[in-house]
Amino acid sequence: MILLRGRNIDWEHDKFHGSGSNCSSITKLWARDPDNDTLVFGVVGEEASKYFAVESETGVVWLRQTLDREEISELQVEFSVSDKQSVIKGIVNIQVGDVNDNAPVFHNQPYSVRIPENTPTGTPIFIVNATDRDQGTGGSVLYSFQPPSRFFSIDGARGVVTVHRPLDYETTQAYQLQVNGTDQDKDHPLSTLANLAITITDIQDMDPIFVNLPYSTNIYENSPPGKTVRVITAIDQDRGRPRGIGYTIVSDSASSQPGHTNHDDLNERYSREAAKTLRKDFHIKLQPPRRPKIRKIVWYPRPLRTLPNLLLL
Repeated sequence: MILLRGRNIDWEHDKFHGSGSNCSSITKLWARDPDNDTLVFGVVGEEASKYFAVESETGVVWLRQTLDREEISELQVEFSVSDKQSVIKGIVNIQVGDVNDNAPVFHNQPYSVRIPENTPTGTPIFIVNATDRDQGTGGSVLYSFQPPSRFFSIDGARGVVTVHRPLDYETTQAYQLQVNGTDQDKDHPLSTLANLAITITDIQDMDPIFVNLPYSTNIYENSPPGKTVRVITAIDQDRGRPRGIGYTIVSDSASSQPGHTNHDDLNERYSREAAKTLRKDFHIKLQPPRRPKIRKIVWYPRPLRTLPNLLLL
């Protein structure tokens, strides 16, 4: 209790801690007069009258409007009490106590980051930051993903986002995560959500592949040199930054009728029927080109009167 004395009037009032709501009774002023005169209570000053009102006969102090500790944490209010002869004034320090009425606030949004698909697990890639204006546990923020992520984790206290599992651009190119910031008030915790966009960039980690395998082509025995035999197609499996594809024949093998091991042994003595038993196998290698992408292969060694079926692998 705080006791104020002045002239012939002694008065006292309760201490007030907390944040009241509009039209709330927060304390009561007490005074006594040795002459037993009727006492009249009041609040002094225009600023104090914005927040407080006093019932003149009872001394009950009312809150005119809601207080916000984050805006005003302490007030000095002057109250008065008077009888028929004199007025006594006294200044009272009012501490506005904290309640958990503010949710965390994320800063520097929107959140987005780009990382390559070969980023190692455990690598920090981003930091989120949220603050809470309340005091104590109500002002302490804990971070989490909502819902949890299989590929990323977040440090609950620091807001550091790290890679949790290996990434693959060919499987998933982007992740949209929701970060939940929750204060630690035990009775009434408050939370806020923020979006984090993670874009995965491609690296060259996939070999090109042939499409529509196997290849098999028939040609006429009198086909001229330079004739298109077959168009071969391959694609780069790195879809984010596909490169041009080059084609080369790295090996070939030939077989024929017994006694002949190479197509160079063919001459005009072989008929079309004899040439049916010949086979030419080619092994084609894909490699990055020095020139723009080659879209088809043209190969023909020399004119032959009899030419085998051509099989491209």
